[in-house]
Amino acid sequence: INLKNSKTRKLLFRKEKELDQVVKLKSFGTNPLAKFEETEEGETEKGNEKDYSRLFNELLEYIQLNKLYLDPKLNQQTLVSEFGTNRKYLYEAISQNGDDNFRGLINRFRINEAKEQMEQLIKNREAVDFSILAEKVGFNSYATFYRAFKAFTGLTPAEFNKELIQEIKKFD
Repeated sequence: INLKNSKTRKLLFRKEKELDQVVKLKSFGTNPLAKFEETEEGETEKGNEKDYSRLFNELLEYIQLNKLYLDPKLNQQTLVSEFGTNRKYLYEAISQNGDDNFRGLINRFRINEAKEQMEQLIKNREAVDFSILAEKVGFNSYATFYRAFKAFTGLTPAEFNKELIQEIKKFD
């Protein structure tokens, strides 16, 4: 075993698990289907930072609650229609409030779902088939899943799985 790689893998795994806990604790707390509120003048507020922030939070909650990310055909136009907004506002909301673009945001949800499903499979003492898992969480190909997983976690799916198995064994 390459000790340096093993330590790095463990560190990356721990950091990813800590990040997951922070994300789970965060509450989005807005009505996901709420539209833009009217100002005192009766005009709709669009284009300001507060509005983009609210749209972003509504978007996150709506995607998460409805697990839209599991649909490999999900695109911006789908969400534009759902929220009664346009591509520009959606783009601005994501770019001003998120760490990534639309595709990156959706892939983050998919990777989080993959990690949860991996954990369930391991706890149920089932083998993880990464190509099936990739398809179940909304990726069209294993290669895209692999790239996204490595980009978000710093680990390959197999490395993450190995660390997860070791962590679960500690608590058995």
